[in-house]
Amino acid sequence: MSNEIDSNLFPHHLLLNIFFILIPVFLYQLFYLEKPNGQFRKNRELFISVSAALSIILCMSFPFSFNIDFIFDLRAIPFIVASLYGGYRIAIKLFIIEVLFCYILGGFGFYLSLISNSILLILIFICIPKFANAGKGRRLFLAAILSFIYSMIVILVFPFYIQTITQSFYSFTLGYLSINIVVTIISIKLLNLMEQNHSFRKEIMEAEKLKVLSELAASVSHEVRNPLTVTKGFIQLLRERSLSEEKRNNYINLALDELGRAQDILTDYLSFARPDNECFTSLSLIEELNYSLAAIHPYALMHDVIVRTGDLVEGEIVGNRQRFRQCLINILKNSIEAMSSGGELYVTCIPQNQSVMILIHDTGVGMSKEQIQRLGTPYYTTKEKGTGLGMMVVFSIIKAMNGKINIQSQLGKGTRMCIHLPTEQKI
Repeated sequence: MSNEIDSNLFPHHLLLNIFFILIPVFLYQLFYLEKPNGQFRKNRELFISVSAALSIILCMSFPFSFNIDFIFDLRAIPFIVASLYGGYRIAIKLFIIEVLFCYILGGFGFYLSLISNSILLILIFICIPKFANAGKGRRLFLAAILSFIYSMIVILVFPFYIQTITQSFYSFTLGYLSINIVVTIISIKLLNLMEQNHSFRKEIMEAEKLKVLSELAASVSHEVRNPLTVTKGFIQLLRERSLSEEKRNNYINLALDELGRAQDILTDYLSFARPDNECFTSLSLIEELNYSLAAIHPYALMHDVIVRTGDLVEGEIVGNRQRFRQCLINILKNSIEAMSSGGELYVTCIPQNQSVMILIHDTGVGMSKEQIQRLGTPYYTTKEKGTGLGMMVVFSIIKAMNGKINIQSQLGKGTRMCIHLPTEQKI
């Protein structure tokens, strides 16, 4: 408000002023709200002071006017906004910077700036404690009032420094008043929205953490229950007095293996260290199928399910043994549980070009198309006491092995599950 400026630059410099004001607002979100553990989070006062000071200096460097008799800028807006959000110390720093820079620019605008900003500083000091405890609407009101009072001070004091009051002065001062209030409200509104969105994101992140923890606990419970159920079946079979010593020892070994698998599952989940691709080894398909079928056999007997097998072809696949067995047992157990009144479970292998298809077919209750589409999503289950995580684990394991699952089912006619896995190519 001190030097002459070409009135043709009015729209450009006005837009520049608005740009200089809004840029720190977005930087506040980018470097402060979005990075709560970063350097700007630890130096909040420094960040607000520097960004607001630069905004004030740039606004003063590019004033705007209707004609060469009087010029204005929007320096008060970053001063008001930063002081209300930053507190007393920032307000004093910005006041000193603004007055010093105005003194460097020279002209009678220095005295006008000193008067108006001194009054504004006193008002800001009064409003800071109220602003800190105010809601969003009251914050907008306080900032708008400060901007209005500052603009009115400038408008009332400025005529003392000019010789002639013209109609353009009144029209411009009205525009200056409106611009100050509107841009101040926009700045506060943006900051309120940014802080609100940041708060919502924090709540969502906390909810996601709780959800992951819940899924982890439910998944551990589900995956450990399978080997424990199998072990329970073997222990019940051991009650049979007619068992030969060989079968008894075989059942004991299988039960111990399943307990070991439960221990491995707990270790993986508790350490968040599920086996990755580097833990993959060459697996004998027929050996893994025989193990899984033997492990699930007592459970099938308990449910009056007859397990039939076709040609279990030899083939080498790549995967993690523990997880692949976990996958097969999950599928076989689900198939058995789908036949509550007994039935037949058929398992076979079909060799294909550089891959093998494992076919598992049951005569259970079947599923609808909608149920098939949702199969594998977290917490979705067709069983009364299911967790909805077993098939999610199955899909995850098969995907990690670069395989695919195709499911065909009809209500009341059973389910046919085809697992396609690539075979290991010998060099």
